[in-house]
Amino acid sequence: MNILIIKDKEDTYIDDFVENVENHYKENQDNYNVSVKFIKDTKSRAKIDQVVVFSNSISFIEEVYYKYSNKTLVSIVTNNFDAKHVLGCLILTENLFSMKKEASYIVDKILGLSNYRYLKQGVNV
Repeated sequence: MNILIIKDKEDTYIDDFVENVENHYKENQDNYNVSVKFIKDTKSRAKIDQVVVFSNSISFIEEVYYKYSNKTLVSIVTNNFDAKHVLGCLILTENLFSMKKEASYIVDKILGLSNYRYLKQGVNV
């Protein structure tokens, strides 16, 4: 499975958090029933199974979100819990996750969404 990671470069906390998510997966990949490749190049020609946007800016999130024709593939991870921001994110997708959680939580949610999508399509993971 290929997961495209798009992060807002304006926030250094996001870099550390994304690194923690990737490291958690690498250290525990034997516990997951799916092989994941994290892609950071938006120009990659690899088939993208999921897009995860790490940002605290709704304008950045919207810019990324509207680039993809299959909007159901987009998930948002944020640390901004201002009501206006959260509502803006929820208008775009119900797949909204908190950076206040552990990296393991984010990995579990991302992989859980991917498993759900495959199962919904009738493909076993």
